[in-house]
Amino acid sequence: DLVKAYTEAWVSKQTEKSPPATVAKTITEGEERLDVFNVNVAHQQAEMEIDRRGLTRLDDQPKEGWVGWAKSWWGGGADNGGGAKPPPGKAGDIATKFQAAMTPEEKAKLFEAIDYEENMPPTNYPMEFVENRIDFKLGEVNIILEGAIQLGFDGLHAALKQRPAAGAINLTARIAEVKMKGCDQTMLEMREKGDWLSMEVDTNPLAGGYDQKVSLRIAPVNFYYHAPAVNKAIDVFKPPESVKLNQLTAAAMSRYEEVKTRSTMGMQHALEKKTKLVLDMV
Repeated sequence: DLVKAYTEAWVSKQTEKSPPATVAKTITEGEERLDVFNVNVAHQQAEMEIDRRGLTRLDDQPKEGWVGWAKSWWGGGADNGGGAKPPPGKAGDIATKFQAAMTPEEKAKLFEAIDYEENMPPTNYPMEFVENRIDFKLGEVNIILEGAIQLGFDGLHAALKQRPAAGAINLTARIAEVKMKGCDQTMLEMREKGDWLSMEVDTNPLAGGYDQKVSLRIAPVNFYYHAPAVNKAIDVFKPPESVKLNQLTAAAMSRYEEVKTRSTMGMQHALEKKTKLVLDMV
């Protein structure tokens, strides 16, 4: 049974640092022949089997990176060469200092040399596997100015798909129809049949050919001017006469108080700064 063989191979891959070549061959064959559902089921069974057997996953095993290499190199010299053993904590201090001393550029060169990449996307799923999918549908949306204009959108739909193994997303959106009426008269209509608006945002597609794609299409429409509907729409936004009168009164009073204040201060200043003339004529 290929599913069982794939499960055992996955257990070995997750727990053994150097699994046999047959493990990689079985995993490759399973991912080529099995569908996404069976692959996911096999992964889950393998995880349960690891816990049942009490095995240790590679992620939980001691790291053997360049820091571990530095520790083993420092300690290995004492065992093999018979030299003096460093004091407790010395090897750890050296490794910590070694790690802290590396600049980001040096780390990048080291990772490139050992073919390592940080923040890599998960590789447990095939490239075509869609992990998250969101669908949004709305039958109709109407914007109404009562007694004047009605604007409607029909058939709104949006869909989002995410493929984490490929670092890809696909977003599509469309509006099937747009229409507008004013005083029961058609003011806006589509010229052609089909979707009025369609949009697509795609990254890292399976077929290749591009890295990112943004597509937007809007179908042509006819707009008809209807004076009564436009006038009524304007009237909707006009404030009542009482509101306009109150606003004018408030503005006038504010202006009057401002002028009054300036006049009073001006007269007071003139009185304080007035000059006195003494004229003595014989």
